[in-house]
Amino acid sequence: MVEPSPYGLHPTLGNSAIVERALLQSETFIPNSCAVATRRLLRHTAAVPVYLLTFHAYRSWRPDHPKGYVRQGHGILPPDHAMAKQYDRNATHPQVTFDNDLQQILVEGTRDICDRRDWRLHYVATEPTHMHALISWLDDTLHWKFVRDTLKRLLGMMLAQHTQTKGRKWFVRKGSRKRVRDQAHYDYLMNEYLPKHSGRRWSERVQGGV
Repeated sequence: MVEPSPYGLHPTLGNSAIVERALLQSETFIPNSCAVATRRLLRHTAAVPVYLLTFHAYRSWRPDHPKGYVRQGHGILPPDHAMAKQYDRNATHPQVTFDNDLQQILVEGTRDICDRRDWRLHYVATEPTHMHALISWLDDTLHWKFVRDTLKRLLGMMLAQHTQTKGRKWFVRKGSRKRVRDQAHYDYLMNEYLPKHSGRRWSERVQGGV
């Protein structure tokens, strides 16, 4: 069965240009008022924001990581063992590791948060060190920062409630986001990248999760 696309009403409609061409070819068969309404609908659905949001567990990505680390205002820096020790001295909370129970909270919590806000959750994947959530929403006035910050804040509250702790940092500052470019990018995330994660996962394509 062909999966519905987050980019339009048909999986092949990957951008507004394709949508526009399809409408121009079909407008002679559609009453003018219907054609205008259809064009507006397709333009909207073709531009649905789809983002991959990533949250790393607190202190899980240290400056001595083999791939380097990111420092605000300095970009990506090479591994630094001395800086890692400095980070450890400055830390105010213990390192967080998402075990099986916490991964389940992250997965079910993300589903609940999205359901309550009419955000479409396509996939959520976890590891002991981080989580990903692939989310889209129809309201094009909604900024990705609001979605990211809301999700992160509420997940932190759920983790605190589950562990009965207060004031603990669960995630690193902010969180990364990557907007899905096109249908090929979306398919890669859904079919290859996210399924590779070893922790708890859930996909809208698999009833009951994965």
